[in-house]
Amino acid sequence: MANTVLIGDLKVDETLYRLVRDEIAPGTGVNADRFWKALGAIVRDLGPKNSALLEKRDLLQRRIDRWNSARKGRPFNR
Repeated sequence: MANTVLIGDLKVDETLYRLVRDEIAPGTGVNADRFWKALGAIVRDLGPKNSALLEKRDLLQRRIDRWNSARKGRPFNR
């Protein structure tokens, strides 16, 4: 199992954490710790909306699946 780094509320794969810290952030003027803190805030703020959208997607997919199952074997009507 991959090792993770806990940064605030985020669990980040250690390889990704090191990549951002050692190779991506240097020279950009972006502090890696501030980056992770900001990302954590974004995830926290948008998490509920994302969950609601995923639930809606699942509902729509179930409806599509039922529709297709009810019409199994019928020719496709263009």
